Amino acid sequence: MIRNDRIDKLIEFLSDIISSKIIRLDTNTNDELNVIRAMKKLKLDFDDSLQFHVCQKNDLKIISYDKHFDKTTIKRLEPNDVKL
Repeated sequence: MIRNDRIDKLIEFLSDIISSKIIRLDTNTNDELNVIRAMKKLKLDFDDSLQFHVCQKNDLKIISYDKHFDKTTIKRLEPNDVKL
């Protein structure tokens, strides 16, 4: 967004996250090492592997249309499966 001169939209997005009920889960170096291992084992790209690891570590399900997660041990829900 910065490269596309959308800084105001980025500020708005991050501000929305701060004011929402979204919880941010950070990773450390050990987590990132496990992400790389999961990439290799599960044949996932980095982003999918990161999401997999965070969900696995925190006993979470993932909400995604991405069927790559179906070959993992985490439960994948599609957005229309989630009741708010």
